[in-house]
Amino acid sequence: MPSKKSALFPALSSSPSNDAVEEKVMHAARNDLVDVLEKLLATEDGRLVDACDAATGEPAICAAAANGNARAVEALLDARADATRGSPAFAETALHLAAREGHNAVIKALLKSKLGSMASDLADLKNYHGATALHLASERGHAEAVAMIAQATRKSQLDIPDMSGRTPLQLACFWGHEAVAEALLTAGADPDAEHPGSESARALCDKRGGAALRQVILQHDVKRAEAAVHEAEAARRQEARARAAAEAATVAVKTELLEEASVRRKADIRLKEARAAAQAANNARGNAERRLTEERSAGNALRTELSNLKKDLAMLTEECTDLRKALNTATQDGDESAAQAEAQAVSARTSRAEVERLTSRISELEGRNAETEAELARAKESLAMHAASQSARDEQARLNVERALQERNESAKEVLMWKAEAMRLETRNAEVQTLLEEWRKTEESSIQRRRALAEQEEADRLALLGRLNAVAVNESNVGDM
Repeated sequence: MPSKKSALFPALSSSPSNDAVEEKVMHAARNDLVDVLEKLLATEDGRLVDACDAATGEPAICAAAANGNARAVEALLDARADATRGSPAFAETALHLAAREGHNAVIKALLKSKLGSMASDLADLKNYHGATALHLASERGHAEAVAMIAQATRKSQLDIPDMSGRTPLQLACFWGHEAVAEALLTAGADPDAEHPGSESARALCDKRGGAALRQVILQHDVKRAEAAVHEAEAARRQEARARAAAEAATVAVKTELLEEASVRRKADIRLKEARAAAQAANNARGNAERRLTEERSAGNALRTELSNLKKDLAMLTEECTDLRKALNTATQDGDESAAQAEAQAVSARTSRAEVERLTSRISELEGRNAETEAELARAKESLAMHAASQSARDEQARLNVERALQERNESAKEVLMWKAEAMRLETRNAEVQTLLEEWRKTEESSIQRRRALAEQEEADRLALLGRLNAVAVNESNVGDM
């Protein structure tokens, strides 16, 4: 009889019906009933996407993957099922189960649902034994599955060991899966990788793999050697280009240095010319100022002499006036002697001649004063013009000096830049030389190893021929008996 609580809250007592629905989801996932699965996932607001087996706890996506039901896996992924969730018993995800069985369509769907680093994270997940999906696919010999998973796996994880210390390539070589080994080697697996408790894939090939697997590894070595040769040739070409660029940069630097020296010389010449022009202008200005001072002194002397002459003229004029007055007085009185009158007349004539001479001298001095004034005016005008011209030349010389200094600074900056570029190219050249030396050492070691393997194979072949001959001889002896 149902309880009162069950009657009031039927949803809380519906665990059997929920289990039944989840069982339907698990049944649809195992049997690839996509239509049924999609209808079930569309109900309950998508809560059935993480449905699990009631007995084992296995998620629905793992059940679909184990049975190779790619469409069911895609439906669950579209409903946002967690692809990283594994079974409780063995901690194996849907990718582990699909890789073990070689369900390529399921693997493709799982990896396609994850992009970039997320697909790598899915491929890196391990089961209870520390094995990734790549371990399981390699052990079972599913070459296509290995190729897809290896493409999604980080290169650093290709040679990761399981708890037994075995890598995917070691498992493939141990079980003799040639196509799987080739796919792993193509993806970048290392045939010489070793871990505690295991041997390298190359050693396993020599012991268990047979000639075919050894041939696969030898072909991989040849391809890797060819790739190394191509890389070396590319490095050599890059080195040649770097050397040519360095030489071109050196030539450019030398050219820039020569141009800088030429610019510096031109700037020095312009500077010297400007300084010489400034000195000549200063000299010309000094000469003009001296000439102006001399003309001013001469003018002042002429003005002084003219003033003195004007004073003398005034005195003579006054004396002549006095003489005329005396003569008039003497004429009116008539009592004076003729000699005295004559002497006074001579004196008057002499004074008149002196006055005329002084007047002529005054006119001459006034003319010279006018000429001196005109010369002084011309000297002032010439000095002003010369000063203006000199100022213009000084300004042009200053601009030329500033331009030359600016060109020198720009040339110095370009030279420093080219020197830095040359140093960078030299550093790059040294790095290329180091890489070439490392590659040469690696190539020599690889050649020696391949030579040793070839010698070992030849010894094994001879030993095998010897055993075959011995068996043939024994069989012949048995037949004769």
